[in-house]
Amino acid sequence: MNEKVWKISCLWILVSSLNMTEEVKAVCTPKPDCASIGYTETSCETKSVKCPFDTTKLYCLPCDSSFKYDCSGDNITGGVGDTCGGKYVTCACSEGSVFQNGACTCDNSCTVGAIYYSDGTCSACVDSNKTAIGIVVKDNALITALNVPDMRWSSSNTNVSGITEITDSSVAKQDYNGKANTLA
Repeated sequence: MNEKVWKISCLWILVSSLNMTEEVKAVCTPKPDCASIGYTETSCETKSVKCPFDTTKLYCLPCDSSFKYDCSGDNITGGVGDTCGGKYVTCACSEGSVFQNGACTCDNSCTVGAIYYSDGTCSACVDSNKTAIGIVVKDNALITALNVPDMRWSSSNTNVSGITEITDSSVAKQDYNGKANTLA
């Protein structure tokens, strides 16, 4: 004999008005199968919801559209923060690079440690098509020159107009006009 046992969920409705009770009605349906209502997985790479009738069955929630990077590629060192389905919202880059538009690119801001080029641009990465003349030692304000230990501003010791002459070394240490002075 092949018998099926069905668990039935019922909702009992009692209709009452004043002191008169009407007929009791029951709406009964068989318990749904988890798979038929979308709970088909046993594990998920994303967040999930358990089936109320069988907690070993899961519905895997889709990832938010902001989780779109697998964080692999040139200069990428890994993902940042939460992951969803193996994807991240943003990625970490090797030193000197910034994450933009899905890739790590060279940081071209004139921040401390950046290379200062003769065309007035800065970069955290070496650009062999440009002439490096210094390193930024104070954000966009002070540049230290490269390889010029005996360089003189002038062979005739002539003052350059627009540059303040400083004879006291303690005052010179507080002068952060290196970029403008070099330009002059």
